[in-house]
Amino acid sequence: MNLAIHFKTEKFDVTQEQINPITPIYGESLLIWLKSKLNGQLDICDPAAEDWGWYSTLTFEDNHYLIGASVFYSPEEDSAPELEWVLQIDKRQSLKQRLFGQNKMSLTDPCFIFFHELIRSCDEFKEVEIS
Repeated sequence: MNLAIHFKTEKFDVTQEQINPITPIYGESLLIWLKSKLNGQLDICDPAAEDWGWYSTLTFEDNHYLIGASVFYSPEEDSAPELEWVLQIDKRQSLKQRLFGQNKMSLTDPCFIFFHELIRSCDEFKEVEIS
């Protein structure tokens, strides 16, 4: 199970992001912001493009995670600077853990709680919800 944090913000200018070579979905700026906000507290890799947006990987309390960011923006359709963002958090499990239902991602996962609190504490992010 992966969990996602949804929120709205005007904080990022997606037109300044690198072009995603796979698909025209944005999200890199959120991951860059997260990396700078953590200032070395966690070792997050640089963002990379994926067909659903952008992702980074990290280790948190000896577990490995993929965090993905995406926002849909079309300059032809969207004139509002406030966009709805999705930050997805996926916990990696070994084959053995998957087979025995161990080390699953949940709302009580420390990494998920950490990023949810980080997003919720930023005054520039509105309508923060989880799914």
